[in-house]
Amino acid sequence: MEGVALMRQWARMTLVMVSVLAGALAMPGTSHAGPAYGFVGIQIQGIDKSLAEILDLPDENAILVRDVAADGPGAAAGLRRGDLILSVNGKPTAHADLLKLMQTTKPGDTLTLVIRRNGKEQAIQIPLADWHDSWAITRGAFATLPTHGITLSALTGKLKERFRDKFALRWGTTGVLVTIVDAKKAGEDISLVPGDVILQINQQDVWLPKQFTVKLAEAKKKGKKQVLLMIQRPSGYYYMLFPIR
Repeated sequence: MEGVALMRQWARMTLVMVSVLAGALAMPGTSHAGPAYGFVGIQIQGIDKSLAEILDLPDENAILVRDVAADGPGAAAGLRRGDLILSVNGKPTAHADLLKLMQTTKPGDTLTLVIRRNGKEQAIQIPLADWHDSWAITRGAFATLPTHGITLSALTGKLKERFRDKFALRWGTTGVLVTIVDAKKAGEDISLVPGDVILQINQQDVWLPKQFTVKLAEAKKKGKKQVLLMIQRPSGYYYMLFPIR
């Protein structure tokens, strides 16, 4: 029975995502417009009877916050991982209800949540934002750097699902995924490994392989020998130098 309950909980899990920025930063030929409805930037989990009993709830009309996107509207409003959402816009709201409600919203709308945190209830207002391109990638995009022996991929939803376990990709990850590294071509001065997610190059956000190659070419044109990368790994975030060849 416990296994069945866990399976039901997993079946209820879903994502409600929001852009990290309000403006679009599209590059030529790489437009990835997101849906028209607004976003919050949270990952949620529904409540079943077993969880309702443990949480001292009268019914299943509540939602657990599993994760919050850094710099998203939810985080900016003060929502935290582990919060329990009791109502949305004055109404007790179950998991499916919130998903339906989100479909009717638009950027600029405000959600008023009543949450429970550490046993205390409080109200939080969240202004919804537009999708940022890095959260709305639907078309696959790849780039191979023969001189460096690496292959890069855009993080589409399908690719995240495919490599989630293999590379321990966390929910909400945005950036450029390193999928292949040829150790012989890469050499000792390249520290990237498959599964690394490149978040920035020279302190500028990237989420498409083309953005990475363009910025690398720009640095080379300026006579630079290296660029600074910020990467994400399961163990944390790191800065590393990347050679220009």
